[in-house]
Amino acid sequence: MRRPTPLLPALLVAVLMVVLQACDDGGQEVLALGDVDHGRELFVGYGCGACHQVGGIRQARGRVGPDLDGLADQRMIAGSLPNTPEQLAAFIQNPQQHAPGTGMPDVGVTPDDAEDLVAFLLDQG
Repeated sequence: MRRPTPLLPALLVAVLMVVLQACDDGGQEVLALGDVDHGRELFVGYGCGACHQVGGIRQARGRVGPDLDGLADQRMIAGSLPNTPEQLAAFIQNPQQHAPGTGMPDVGVTPDDAEDLVAFLLDQG
């Protein structure tokens, strides 16, 4: 029986390094999630429940927009945008810029409020 050549482990390590480097985000800054409890308050305060449903909020009985329970498990938002915390925050702040023609209105969400809303929405599992 042939013994593996000493180059095989080195080759496997090299392939693994290439794969891991391809997965690197290039140092892209990741959104620091905000305050979940404040996000819940903001969801009610901005009137999001007029269009959306989300568990645990009585005022969230809307049927115009999508049900937001399980949002963290969805691959896409607004039909065509990757579901990342950064993309979700940007969409919440300026829906028409990120998904032209969307039915979601711009309600003047600040960047800090968007982070808290994202933290709340992604916490809904």
